[in-house]
Amino acid sequence: ITAIVILVLGLLVWVMVRYNRKANPNPSRTSHNTFVEVVWTVVPILILVVVAIPSLRLLYFQDRIPEADLTVKTIGYQWYWG
Repeated sequence: ITAIVILVLGLLVWVMVRYNRKANPNPSRTSHNTFVEVVWTVVPILILVVVAIPSLRLLYFQDRIPEADLTVKTIGYQWYWG
């Protein structure tokens, strides 16, 4: 987690230094890029699907109860075992 935080903070500082007002006096007039928007929507969806399929299989297999090797019948009364 520490490495991810350091990476994100480093990228944030780099963007702030690289694209500040002094270094870039004429801002870009680009309003949007449909291809990039589709890619950054589809890629996380694919990642989630790739993670979800094995997770759901594992959850299904975890819910199975194996056949018992030995069954013990115990009856508990208020003051003794039966």
